[in-house]
Amino acid sequence: MQKWQCPTSEQWERYLLEDDVPDKLYLERHLEGCPQCRFTLTQLNKELECLRAIWDESAVPDIIRLFPLRPDASSGGPTPQKLAAQGVQKDARHDAVTLASEDQQVLLRVIRDAHTEETWLYVVADDPALYENVLVRLPSVDKEFVTDPQGRVNLSVVDWPEKELLAAEVRPPKATFTMSPFRAVETGEAVELRSTSGDRLKMALTGEGHNYRLEVHIVELSKAHMKAPLKLAVRMAGTKRLVQIQPVVSDQACFGDLDAVEKLEVYLYQ
Repeated sequence: MQKWQCPTSEQWERYLLEDDVPDKLYLERHLEGCPQCRFTLTQLNKELECLRAIWDESAVPDIIRLFPLRPDASSGGPTPQKLAAQGVQKDARHDAVTLASEDQQVLLRVIRDAHTEETWLYVVADDPALYENVLVRLPSVDKEFVTDPQGRVNLSVVDWPEKELLAAEVRPPKATFTMSPFRAVETGEAVELRSTSGDRLKMALTGEGHNYRLEVHIVELSKAHMKAPLKLAVRMAGTKRLVQIQPVVSDQACFGDLDAVEKLEVYLYQ
């Protein structure tokens, strides 16, 4: 007689965290006939809820405002070694710009490469949540950018304003979603995605080749306030193209000229 084999707790945790977890149908069928796994799933869900509560109560702010670094600024923020690790050289050109938050916990460094004439922006902090995939807004030039997982943005060849006119805002993502375009195209149906904190988006992909159109509809928000302005950003994983950023209007946002790459990353900002 074959022994009844239950999924591991790791498999059940992935089931709770991922919309397209492998063997999802098998897991759901197993759950119907196994009270022990139903208990395991309930306990894991309680643990995840506790983690989400800790995140909700964390000190990560909604908006971090940065201004030119004061000459007498304390050294309590990110270290010069951390700046160097991000690719910022100590002998940077004199027209490089450094901005800092009031508590010195977040730095924004902008450097123009003397050889390529490209301008690079770096968000530097000890907490990855403050520099990974964050939305950077530059009010003085009315532009927005999204950093990569290392906190960098290649601004290419741009005219940079005077230091005295420069300020910036950094917004960590409220939620992150991952979508497989190929799967959406094959089914021809809208795909509903859920973040680890319970936010839900419905996404529909139409088109072909290098001209896909992505329509995003917000189904439910767990942490963001519905009355506050929201923005969505889409990054095509594995490409060097700039991230597309769109405001959310009537709970919807649209993106065009997308490739059917292996993965799309979607970020929600407030």
